[in-house]
Amino acid sequence: MIADTNHAVTRAFGVLKDDAGVAFRATVIVDDKGIVRSVAINDLSAGRSPTEVLRTVQALQSGGLCGADWKKGDRFVA
Repeated sequence: MIADTNHAVTRAFGVLKDDAGVAFRATVIVDDKGIVRSVAINDLSAGRSPTEVLRTVQALQSGGLCGADWKKGDRFVA
C-alpha cells in the first residue's frame, strides 16, 4: 500500500479521474520483479475487498491454475 499525494502513481497506472482530482478505486498487484500481475479498477462508488485481494495474491503465488472461487489450500483446476 502506498500514499500517492502528488498523483504520480495514479497517473502512471491510468486510474486518475482528472476532472475530480481523485483516483478511481484501484488495486494493482506487482510481483517482486516489478511485473504487474493483476489490475482491478472500480468506479468511485464501489469499494474493494481485502479478502479478494489476498486471495488473488495467494493464487498468483501458488504456481497453479486457480479458478474464480479458489482459495489457499484448495486443489488446482485440472
